[in-house]
Amino acid sequence: MSPTPLLEVPQPVEPATPVVPDAPAVPDPEPAIEPGTPGDPVGPDVPAPDTPREDPVEPPAPSAPAE
Repeated sequence: MSPTPLLEVPQPVEPATPVVPDAPAVPDPEPAIEPGTPGDPVGPDVPAPDTPREDPVEPPAPSAPAE
């Protein structure tokens, strides 16, 4: 930008929002999730990693065709 002011608009010395260089500009989108919280990937609707991913809600019906 040219140092010559084109308009009579004083530029603020400090930014409108306080910025801390040591801290991230945006807080962690996903804070540390403890087991049992709704945001945890392992929950009542999701089987554990060692559990086969079939139907965690109800067992597959034997008459249902495999898709």
